[in-house]
Amino acid sequence: MRKNEIKRPFPWGFLFVTLLLLVTLSIAASACYFYFTCATSIRTAVESTRRHSAELIEAITGVAEFSYARNNYDRLRLLFREKIGGTNGLVAFFVLSDGSIKAHSSPEGERAVAGNIAADEFTYNRDQIFLPLSGEGKGVYFLEYNIVSRSVPFNRPQREFIKRFLYPGIGGTGWLATRAVYFKKKPIGTINFIISKDVLYSIITGTASITRTLLALLLAASAIISLLVALLARYSAGRAGASTASAHSVAESGLQFSGAARQAAAIRDAIPIIK
Repeated sequence: MRKNEIKRPFPWGFLFVTLLLLVTLSIAASACYFYFTCATSIRTAVESTRRHSAELIEAITGVAEFSYARNNYDRLRLLFREKIGGTNGLVAFFVLSDGSIKAHSSPEGERAVAGNIAADEFTYNRDQIFLPLSGEGKGVYFLEYNIVSRSVPFNRPQREFIKRFLYPGIGGTGWLATRAVYFKKKPIGTINFIISKDVLYSIITGTASITRTLLALLLAASAIISLLVALLARYSAGRAGASTASAHSVAESGLQFSGAARQAAAIRDAIPIIK
């Protein structure tokens, strides 16, 4: 090894500081991605569900009024089962003010309550279902609703986090869209959609899965970048040290040459010149 080559130790401290900074940025970026993506998707899904259910109920209300006037619900029942029957997480029915179901999107669901929602008060919340009968206006009510046959697929800490930052209504398992049906300007029953929140659960779990993958990639990139930067720093420091050592060596050689030249001149002057 030449004298001007200086062996530099690996900059572990620089590596750890760089890695810590990049890891912090990676976690922050992943958290921001999860929050904004999830919050935006949830808001869009809720608004879309509210709008579509209201539009569909308004369209079906006319058929329900006509069916009640004719006392024939075959057309309404067929409409429920063609448009809604088999749709995952959605139940639709037309119920009179006495609790009797006149049309249901599922034959099994109608038979389960023997034609009257009073037979299953856990599944059918009468206070919410008949709310439009006592309210003013003919609009669609969109309410938080608990579907007893479904559960929230998150543990308690996760629910608290989601409730605080993403969606306050995560504790409920569904929504109820309901509207009063009128005959001769008098409310005689309601059209109801019971809608599960499975779409929200899918958004949250799907975004969380993508975020975990994104974070893993960012952490791997952080480790690689930190290592490359540390190696570059070590190489640059080595080059700078070598350049300094070379400069010192050249200076020392110059001084030695200058001293030798002076010594030779002195010797030359001391030799007598014979003429």
